[in-house]
Amino acid sequence: MLKGGLVLLLLFFGQARADDLWVSAMLFSRHYGPNSADLNEKNYGVGIEYAWAENARWVAGGYRDSHDQVRRYGGLTVDFPWKAGPVSVAIAMGFINGSGPGGPPGPWAFIAPMVKIEGDRLGANIFFAPPSTGTPGFVALQAKFRF
Repeated sequence: MLKGGLVLLLLFFGQARADDLWVSAMLFSRHYGPNSADLNEKNYGVGIEYAWAENARWVAGGYRDSHDQVRRYGGLTVDFPWKAGPVSVAIAMGFINGSGPGGPPGPWAFIAPMVKIEGDRLGANIFFAPPSTGTPGFVALQAKFRF
């Protein structure tokens, strides 16, 4: 199933210009707040970002989550209208498969603020999620490369 999804994504992105496509690598996270002890912070994974508008990108990928389960995600990021050199602020939103924090199995929605640092070809995404009732917060880091 994962291979089929990758083929569809490659066909879709085959229509994209090379400078509109980023490949990202999830590196790690740091958890804080309630129930944050003993969580996996080596959240390795791979993703793609496709710029379909000047301030918006489709995103998709997979990673090993804080409970050592493989998760897949899809959604979009939208940039806020201000930028300081290579640094910008955006909001990421979409869906992740598997059970959500303390919830039943099935896809769950996510929304998280992020800071993007982007050069001509290299960049990074830093995601933030505050803790909520019984669920730890985290800060996560992705490195990325533009073709």
